[in-house]
Amino acid sequence: MREFTIGDLGIGECAGEVVSLFGIEVVKAESQSFDAQIALDEGEVDTAEELAYAAMLSAARALVRTEFIDVTEDPDEIVREFKTRFFDTERFFDRFAKGKFGLYLLDRHGDPGKRGVPADRRGSAVHRSLPCLRGAARRRGRNRADRRDDARLLTASPLKTRQRSARRAREDMTPQRIAAKLFTTDPSAPVELHPFIGLFHRFIQQAAVPGLLIDVADYSHVPEGPGVMLIGHEVDYGIDFTGGRRGLLTVRKRGGSLPIAELLRDTLRKALTTARAIEAADDVDVHFATGAVQVQFPDRLVAPNADQSYEVAVKELEPVARELYGDGFGIERQNAADPRQMLALRLSGDAADIATLLGRLGEVPMAAPGSWEIDVEDLKQLREGDGPLQLIDVRESREREICHIGGELIPLGTLGAKLGDLDRSAHIVVYCRSGARSAKAVAAMRDAGFENVWNLQGGILAWIDRIDPSLTKY
Repeated sequence: MREFTIGDLGIGECAGEVVSLFGIEVVKAESQSFDAQIALDEGEVDTAEELAYAAMLSAARALVRTEFIDVTEDPDEIVREFKTRFFDTERFFDRFAKGKFGLYLLDRHGDPGKRGVPADRRGSAVHRSLPCLRGAARRRGRNRADRRDDARLLTASPLKTRQRSARRAREDMTPQRIAAKLFTTDPSAPVELHPFIGLFHRFIQQAAVPGLLIDVADYSHVPEGPGVMLIGHEVDYGIDFTGGRRGLLTVRKRGGSLPIAELLRDTLRKALTTARAIEAADDVDVHFATGAVQVQFPDRLVAPNADQSYEVAVKELEPVARELYGDGFGIERQNAADPRQMLALRLSGDAADIATLLGRLGEVPMAAPGSWEIDVEDLKQLREGDGPLQLIDVRESREREICHIGGELIPLGTLGAKLGDLDRSAHIVVYCRSGARSAKAVAAMRDAGFENVWNLQGGILAWIDRIDPSLTKY
C-alpha cells in the first residue's frame, strides 16, 4: 500500500480531489484487512481472525453510514443496521457469491468463539468484498471475476495493476465520476476566491444551478488546489486552481449505469449552466473561455491513464464533442506520460457563447425557488379534504417513535431503493424533522419523474408549533 505525503499534492490521487467519508472509512478497512493477511502469513491465526473481523466491521459501518450517518462504533449496532438495510433486503448481494460478505460477518459476530469459517477464508473474504463495497451503490451486478481483479489490485505490483486496469478499461469502462473543467479566459490570471463563498451559498438558497446542493467548502488555503467548492448530492462545482490554471471544475458523481457519452453530456450541461450563472453574478468578475473543455476521469481503477482507456474514452466522447463544436472538433490526450495522473482529454473547437452551446446540448430545466413546498396549514386542509394524498416520513425509525403525523416511513437513505414501489402519479407530501431532508427527498423524486410531490416546509417541528402542540418536540 502506498503512503501519501504533502509532496503528493497536485499529483495523481492527491490532485485536489475531495475524498468522501465512505472512501476514507473503506481505506481504514483495507488497512485492517492487510494487517490480517500479514498476521496470517506469519502463522498468527487468532490475530488474523480478529483483524479480519475488525476489517469487516469497518467496511460494514462505512456502507451503513452512506444512509445512517449517526451509526455508532458499537459492533451490535453496526451489524444490526447492516443486516436490516443491506443484507435482509439483498441490496448488497453479488449475483454469484450472493451475500457471502454478510454471511461471514453475521457468522463471526453471532459467535465470537466460533471457527466455522477459517480465519484465512475470512481474510480473503474481506479482500474480495472491500472493492465490491466501493461499487455497492453503483454496480451491484458486477461479476465475480471482476471482483477478484479488484482484490488483486490491492496488493499487485504497479505494472500488474496497470495491466489489469487496462484490461478492465477494454471490458467494462463504466466510471461513476466524470469531471469537466471550463477554464477562465486567462487561466493564469489571479481570481479572488472569497466572494465565491457567498455566491455559492446564494446558489444553494435560490436553487440557482442544477443539482441538489448541500454545502460550501473553502480550500483556498491549499496551493493550486480545489479553491472554493459547492458540494452537491450528485454533482460538485468548484473554482479550481489545480495545475496553476483557473477554471470551473464540475464533477458529476453517482453515474450509475449511464454510458460515458450521456454522463459527459449531462456534466457539460451542468457546467455551462453554472458558468452562465457565475458570469451573471454581480459580486464576482469571472468569465470563461468556451473554445475548449478539459474532461477528466477520477475513477482510476475503472478508467486508468492508459492507452486502452484513452481509446475507449475517445470513441465515447466523439459524438458529444461533435454536438458541442461541430465537425471541426478536436480531442487531445493530456498527462499521457504520467500514469499517476488522471486520464484527461481536451475537447476543442470553435468558441461560441454559452447559450449557443447549451442549445446544442439541451438546457437543464431549473425549478423556481420554493416551488415544491407547501406549508403546514395547506397540509392540514389537504388531510381534512376528500382528495387522495400520500404522506411520506423520511426520518429514522427512532425519530418516528418520538412523534409523527402519520404516513409511510421511508428513511431518506432507503428512498432510492423504494422509488419503484411508489405511484408517480400520486399526490405526495414528504416530511422530516425540519424540512431539510425532505427537501432532498423531493428533489430526488422530481428528478426521478414524480411530478406531484411536495416538501412540508419546516417539517414536523412547524406542524407542532402551528397545528398540534400536543406532540413531543425534539
